[in-house]
Amino acid sequence: MSKKMSRPKIAAGFNLEGLPTPETVEANVKAITPQAIGSSGKTFSLEDTTTPPPDRTPGLTAKGRVKFTTMIKPELRQRLETLAAKNHISTADVLETIIMEYFNL
Repeated sequence: MSKKMSRPKIAAGFNLEGLPTPETVEANVKAITPQAIGSSGKTFSLEDTTTPPPDRTPGLTAKGRVKFTTMIKPELRQRLETLAAKNHISTADVLETIIMEYFNL
């Protein structure tokens, strides 16, 4: 004998497969979407997402540096990193100081 399968009760706002109806989805989206501000109907504008350009030359960091990469021995790199950590500065600061002292700048 086979058991008679009972169908689950369908809640309001859901279809036979148990998925929400389009009306239910739309109501839920409206409930969590912030209301539009302004006449354009948009909450934010494109200008809100962009930051003003910094007042510096492209390619330079805030400290006025340019990118420079090189290959050095691992033990030299470790010494630079140790020196930087002990003095609470970056490895780039250490290397720049060493080069400036070498060239008497």
